[in-house]
Amino acid sequence: MIESAADSGERYALDGQPFYGLSVIAVLTDDSEDDLLAAAPMRRHPQYHRMTAGALRAAGFPVWATFRNPRHYDVQLAAASAAEVRRCLAVFGPIRDNPQYVPEE
Repeated sequence: MIESAADSGERYALDGQPFYGLSVIAVLTDDSEDDLLAAAPMRRHPQYHRMTAGALRAAGFPVWATFRNPRHYDVQLAAASAAEVRRCLAVFGPIRDNPQYVPEE
């Protein structure tokens, strides 16, 4: 996750500063969690974290809609550091098995 945030910071900026982001996929109003887990790209992930945008924001992590997929968001970290990733993971909650997982062939 540190590498992913660092890569984001090298590629993207916000207000002239590196944007250290972690990609997340959101359940939208008309979605069910099972539908989301069965759809690309989530079906390719054997596990996932479940959290709310409200919990992330309350912990000080801005959540930004990004790219063309309306379900794709980035959680903005203050830095690409182990401490910041640990702080974020505390909000992410426990890792869960994806019952809709389909291994790549």
